[in-house]
Amino acid sequence: LAESAETDSYRAWLTKANAGTNAATAAANGDGSSNVHSKKKSLHVVYINTSLETKAVSSSILPTITCTSSNVLQTILQASAQIGPDKLQICYGPDTYMGENLISLLDAILDSTNSGSSDNNDNNNKNDNNKNNNNNNNATSWDDARIARELHPQHNIQSLRALRNNMNIYPSGNCVVHHMFGQSVVDAVQTHYKDAYVTAHLEVPGEMFQVALQKSLRGEGVVGSTSNILNFIEKKVEEAAVAAAATNSGGD
Repeated sequence: LAESAETDSYRAWLTKANAGTNAATAAANGDGSSNVHSKKKSLHVVYINTSLETKAVSSSILPTITCTSSNVLQTILQASAQIGPDKLQICYGPDTYMGENLISLLDAILDSTNSGSSDNNDNNNKNDNNKNNNNNNNATSWDDARIARELHPQHNIQSLRALRNNMNIYPSGNCVVHHMFGQSVVDAVQTHYKDAYVTAHLEVPGEMFQVALQKSLRGEGVVGSTSNILNFIEKKVEEAAVAAAATNSGGD
């Protein structure tokens, strides 16, 4: 991470963010001319495994918070809640894969929500009307209540969308070890281990992360930190042990 981050492009990326440039917003406008000089505040979030030199460089240019894989999601959620999701640009990186995977995670949550559930005062009625049609999707669908309960009490669908749209990911800073878990590993998993549980750390390439993310939405995997992965494995081992004990004792 240190070698890939300590470059002129990294300094330029941070400097551009510090000047108030919101590249994501400009790109979304199509012509790149509107909102280029936004009045958003910028916060740099950097992964703990980057070097001290990299952190020193970033801190000298932009307010910087160091995160771990265990607290990165809560870090960006809390910062967004405190400043305001429409007022804060989060510049993430290194680690590039982690930043991109965080966006994929937010996209998966937003894609599973009922359209417009946060945009008017008829949320409860809409949710009630959709309950009968979504009984099979309760485990994978998200609404404002679940977001507040499981992610952050000050967030909802609308604020998550604003947070996601105001994330700016540094494109060139990856862990060389996690980089090995790319397409060849995905191909092996999908060819030989379709029925297996799949876990993925936030630092793996996007294609591997997507496999585990889709599995996690069905309760067949998990994405996140090392502790998230270990907790998932422990839970599944315990469930298997209970099921085996019940079978051996003649229980149903």
